[in-house]
Amino acid sequence: MKHKKQFIVDIGSIRRQPGARMEVKLEGKLPDLQISFSKVDEDEAISLEVLLEQVYEGILVTGRLSTKWQGDCRRCLGSAEGRLTADIRELYAEHMNDELVYELSGEELDLEPLVHDSCILSLPLAPLCKTDCAGICAGCGVNLNIGSCSCAAPVDPRWSKLSLVLEQNDT
Repeated sequence: MKHKKQFIVDIGSIRRQPGARMEVKLEGKLPDLQISFSKVDEDEAISLEVLLEQVYEGILVTGRLSTKWQGDCRRCLGSAEGRLTADIRELYAEHMNDELVYELSGEELDLEPLVHDSCILSLPLAPLCKTDCAGICAGCGVNLNIGSCSCAAPVDPRWSKLSLVLEQNDT
């Protein structure tokens, strides 16, 4: 199914007026916003509030985007979610020979590549369900956020001789 572009802005009114500005508020959805352990669901709305400013080099886009993300907690493997916000300050320019600049052509500005990149770069690489997540027991696999485990913690063999000293002190 073809994706409908939702982040297109008509910039005809500011295109050739140096210093002209335009505030834009858009909301849309994007597919394929996913990294290893977190993602923005394709049905989740992305809010974008930006200021478009005609500068010498092209159109400067400054503002913020916001949406919700979800993923798998890196400690307990449970569900994790949160709010993603990203500050934006990017340049759209004609005849770009720089990979760090977005393409500007015609009377419409396609903000979708900028929204996509900003979301991907802002997703958490190692999400947590909560900041004090206790994780899972390495021995028995119990989720330590829900309960405690009854298995004895394995003793590192490098320290096993110390247990002999403790046993001697007990007698």
